[in-house]
Amino acid sequence: MELLLKKIRIKEDGENDIKLTVKAAGEKEIFGGLFYWLSSLAKNTKNKKKMSLHFTADSLENLAVKIVNEVIYLYDYKKIWPLKTKIKLENKKNIFILKAEINAAKNAEIKRQLKAASYHGLCFKKERNGFVLKIVIDI
Repeated sequence: MELLLKKIRIKEDGENDIKLTVKAAGEKEIFGGLFYWLSSLAKNTKNKKKMSLHFTADSLENLAVKIVNEVIYLYDYKKIWPLKTKIKLENKKNIFILKAEINAAKNAEIKRQLKAASYHGLCFKKERNGFVLKIVIDI
């Protein structure tokens, strides 16, 4: 997947959360940016594994929360962290489906422990020059 990001901005609010803003030309690129940011947290990437993930949600906001929380779950219970991701995004009757083909690090280490994505401050909207995702992640 070619990633055409305008900007990824990370703002940390004290020691309790990360306020992540992703701006991109399209909806698919927003999720590519989200996976890109997640991959940037990996430290130990020697052992690699290919895997597929499938997400469905009734809104783009809920899809973003599901993705972050699933990545956190995979790390907490299997020590797997995404490195490179190829995604496909579909909208079928207002049900959003994201399929991700992932090259992941097994026995990974990450730079910062994440707890969960929050619905507080969650926003996915179209702007004049593209789309914006704002998501808060508890640390």
